[in-house]
Amino acid sequence: MFWHETVGWADGTVLMRFSVEGVNGALNNRAVVIYEGLENGWGSWRCSKDKKEKNCLHIQRARKFLGEVLGTSLSDELRDGELAHSGDELESTEQELTQERAVSFLPILPPPWASLPTDPALYTRPHPAATVPNLLALTSDRSGTACGNRACYDPLQDKIRRECIIYTLTGYREATVELQACPSCPKRHHCYIGPETRDVGIFNYNNNVFFTHELLDEYTSRFASSETPFAAFVQSIGRIYQGRGFKFVGDDLFRSAWFAYATLQSLEQDMKCPRCGDMPETVIWDGVTLAFSKKHLKDCLKPPTNLGKQSLVRERRYLKNPQWIPLTTKGDKTLRKAFISLLRGSSKGTRSRLTSAESDSEVGGEGKGEGVEATKRKVLASFTERIRIIAPAVAETLAYALGPGSQIDRKLSKKYTVLLEQLVAEESAIQMVNENTLEKLQGFVKDPTLQNASNLVDIPALLLVIEGELRLHGNVPRHIYDLCVWMCARAEEVLNGLKRGQLETLGEMEANGVEDWRKPPSNSRPAKVSTSGRG
Repeated sequence: MFWHETVGWADGTVLMRFSVEGVNGALNNRAVVIYEGLENGWGSWRCSKDKKEKNCLHIQRARKFLGEVLGTSLSDELRDGELAHSGDELESTEQELTQERAVSFLPILPPPWASLPTDPALYTRPHPAATVPNLLALTSDRSGTACGNRACYDPLQDKIRRECIIYTLTGYREATVELQACPSCPKRHHCYIGPETRDVGIFNYNNNVFFTHELLDEYTSRFASSETPFAAFVQSIGRIYQGRGFKFVGDDLFRSAWFAYATLQSLEQDMKCPRCGDMPETVIWDGVTLAFSKKHLKDCLKPPTNLGKQSLVRERRYLKNPQWIPLTTKGDKTLRKAFISLLRGSSKGTRSRLTSAESDSEVGGEGKGEGVEATKRKVLASFTERIRIIAPAVAETLAYALGPGSQIDRKLSKKYTVLLEQLVAEESAIQMVNENTLEKLQGFVKDPTLQNASNLVDIPALLLVIEGELRLHGNVPRHIYDLCVWMCARAEEVLNGLKRGQLETLGEMEANGVEDWRKPPSNSRPAKVSTSGRG
């Protein structure tokens, strides 16, 4: 007896709790017996294991112990004046977890791939290809029941034989099992003592259905490697059985058997949380195999992408024309393509695009009979005049590198060509100069030295031109400096346009205590305002 409390001061009612061992004395077979009544044993008895029984083995032992304490003999039968049973199920002082229970009860080795060299050798692991026995016999030291009493086989009592099914990885086998009635359970419960078949690699679930360790370990392997749900595994094994003319068990039966089997596997408690123990207060799991039913969902459970009343509003629109040189009209776009073709050395493409550009932007010319060089000069002059208004620094650089009278060498001219092709391309300026690169370019503008120029490694086309000029002339030409200033201004303009309406960056989240994660989120997903068009 570990608890004695007076609950009724008027009539002298007391509450006593007893911890009673089972038949075989195992620690996990102990039961909590509660007595509520008078000090003389006149009251009601309840057992935490056999809740429907009013005079089970545990109650008999507790009654006997109380009689020895009181110095009297309490009858094993219910007394005439016993308090009426309330009908409520016993609530143990410690909350018990529901545990799948099988006839097999001895510890089972984990799969070979999950075993450690330091694991104790509980028994000789049977070979998976071993023949399944036709008879599963009872032995005095290898037998048990699924009830809480765990009664052992008595050779002096009668035993019976019944047909059973052993499920393997490739099909089931019909066999015979020896059984003996449990001496502690009423006959109407049909509880039998069955053989412990651990040594032959078979798991005895309920004396009727047996599973090989190989089959149950196969699901453990699939779950550990690919999070296979029970339904999917049962379906895949069922297809193997179907091909051999057999039928596999259902999802519920296999799930119960596997949990009962996994409970017996000897893992040396090395997976227990050192801080929370066996029963942590809160458990977080994924939704692949342990998902709960939809009926358990509450209205307060919402995804993190849900928009709430506290959601910040992000008024953002796409930036129109983020190119270095924003040419918007149809004639300008055609002229841009003609100039890019000129830079790439495609004279045929230059001539065809120039003809279209002349009609759209009124460039003028002498007609299609001009030579290739005349066509190039016309495109160069037209494009230079057009961009002089938008980007004068680019126009000056273009005239210096490719214009009439240009005296730069061929290698440097190719470097200028690559740089100009990137500046006039139909691409965003941020692809060439992002926010971090802009800071380095601004540093070079403040102090245009070779050392600062080396920081422009993220703009290789510009870096090669600057290095070439420095090697030839020893300084940065004025048109290159003006080009860098213009690039800084244009890149900053595009960046500011993209940041328009951008929300401030959230501060770094800090854990101020172990309970912070229990609190509701302090922010919600930002809401974007839809805008018509892009501009």
